[in-house]
Amino acid sequence: MSLLLLLLSLAVCGHAAGPRAERGVPAAARGNPAAFARAVPAAVIPGVPGQVPGLGAPLPAAAAPAQAVDTAGAQLQTFAAGLDAPAGSSDPGALSTQRFDGARPDMAGGSAEEPKVPSGVLRVSVDVVRTERDVVRLIPSGANSNSLIAKLRLDVGRMAPYRVFTYHDARGGRFTGIDLSQKPELIENFPEQHSHEIKLVKKIQLWNKDLQLVVREDGVTPDLVLGGVVTELKSLIGKQITLTKLIDKANNQVREHAKRHGLGHGSVVVDLAELKQVPVDRVLADLEKWRAGTGDVVLDKIFVFAGAELKLFARGPDGSYRAETPSSMPLVPRTGPAAPRDVHVVQLLVKKGRLLDAERALNRLHPPIDDAHHPLAQARFAMETERLMSRLSKFVRLQRLDDAWRAWQGFKNAYGAAAHILEPRVRDILPIVDVVKTPLELAGEPEKVLREMEEPALRLQKAGVEAVITVYGSARLKPGSRYYEEARRFGALVAQFGGGRVAVVTGGGPGIMEAANRGAFEAGGPSVGYNIHLAHEQQPNPYVTAGLSYDFEYFSTRKMNLRRGAMGLVYFPGGFGTLDEFFEVVTLIQTGKMPRLPIVLVGKREHWDELIDFEHLVRRKLISPEDLSLFKFVETAEQAWSVVAAAQRSLAK
Repeated sequence: MSLLLLLLSLAVCGHAAGPRAERGVPAAARGNPAAFARAVPAAVIPGVPGQVPGLGAPLPAAAAPAQAVDTAGAQLQTFAAGLDAPAGSSDPGALSTQRFDGARPDMAGGSAEEPKVPSGVLRVSVDVVRTERDVVRLIPSGANSNSLIAKLRLDVGRMAPYRVFTYHDARGGRFTGIDLSQKPELIENFPEQHSHEIKLVKKIQLWNKDLQLVVREDGVTPDLVLGGVVTELKSLIGKQITLTKLIDKANNQVREHAKRHGLGHGSVVVDLAELKQVPVDRVLADLEKWRAGTGDVVLDKIFVFAGAELKLFARGPDGSYRAETPSSMPLVPRTGPAAPRDVHVVQLLVKKGRLLDAERALNRLHPPIDDAHHPLAQARFAMETERLMSRLSKFVRLQRLDDAWRAWQGFKNAYGAAAHILEPRVRDILPIVDVVKTPLELAGEPEKVLREMEEPALRLQKAGVEAVITVYGSARLKPGSRYYEEARRFGALVAQFGGGRVAVVTGGGPGIMEAANRGAFEAGGPSVGYNIHLAHEQQPNPYVTAGLSYDFEYFSTRKMNLRRGAMGLVYFPGGFGTLDEFFEVVTLIQTGKMPRLPIVLVGKREHWDELIDFEHLVRRKLISPEDLSLFKFVETAEQAWSVVAAAQRSLAK
């Protein structure tokens, strides 16, 4: 009972930042990061430009595309139509374990009925996940996959059935892939995938549906098995990481995985996210420069996306790369637009409740993924709506209200604002939806509260993060605005001087949060995002390091983790949320419930004085004059870093 009361008080009051809440965190991350003081620069050089130097030359502006050889387009456009259920079954979940022998001659090129097999794989076992027990049985447990297993178990009701491929190599080892060929929409709900990765997978699905997401192993692991080839995904975001760096990193990842399992060569898919056209000549020059300085090249194919264009750079017999796609290859579905009759058939199947048949029909038609107004996309939404309602009714009937809540939250995550049109129907079935949970209701969820208290710190510890600097600010500021760019530069400074041991932590959303995460991400440092489920969903920004994001249900546990292990708290202009965090922190420090940390308010002093008349509070004797020393005012990212750095140096004396 005492443990339950403790958890309850932490969840309701939100004052969980004291020493007891920080058990299991490295010493440097328990409000005592003095070990970093010697690594902190004595001063920041004035006039540091908006882009931190020394992090690699940017990819130049797009060059005019060269005429390419029109020979290998057929390779790129080879599709695996996806495996249907066995004859006589209308449910893909009825598929029992199947095994494919990689030594069979007809497996060399794959077929419409069987997946292609990577070179070096002897056998592929294909099983279907229907229950939590299946998740535990089929997904191998390891330091890099335990979090995935936990999330897949929670979401099994929303995601199942889906297939798991186990690839058996000649050395007796194996690796695992989660199949997307029959249910391409799984990528929308797949845990631990960043938005830029989801966007890239969607592009790939327009060309080749034969892909499986590879489960991370203890060693470095590529992202996909794409058309029977082990493949790494990379997105070039910003201009501070070069294309050659991404290619080199992908080559190392594919090579290490291939050595571990005795596999052949692989490939990489790169998204030039900020370009509309692939600069063929520049890419070829970069690839030749990289190849000349690399001893062991294992990437036989390099696929490059830019805007609505895709290019294939294939390695020839002499080892050099050649552009082998047509000079213009727009991303459109191979089958072309669906006929009105096809749309009508899908809509009719949904109306009759034949949801599995409707799903198969949709997957065959390849509707445009990003066009929510397309008739087929609307038919898919209607199909998933009916499936959700059926599932909610079943859960309520069985008194599985937690499962019902998770199913509804998952649907909202997948469809965003479009899901809000269903709220009246959902409330008729599940009246507790979107109601703020009372202390009495929280009392039944001690395991959830405890998990949200402890798991984020464990993730940081595994990633080698020993301390954090937390950045707060408005979610409404746009890229290009003054404070967005200041926050972005501040994130880069933390990454530059933190040596990989100090992470930028934000609430994981857009605006200032995105900017700080983006600066750290682009500069190659750890970037952490603590998102929260809201009635009007806040979507995680795409600049959080893989494995360092966490979705919270409770504000109290999220607040605790935002402060945990912090060596500084930096506030940019913001609204109610930012002010709430600021006043809570200064109250905890003022009352001695939290160790004193450097608190920095970034922006014009006039802004803060107009917002909060601190001197008026002193004159009225509502606070002490000494309380004004709890925080400092600065105007730039460099000044903010100097305040935090000076505080850490003073701790080391």
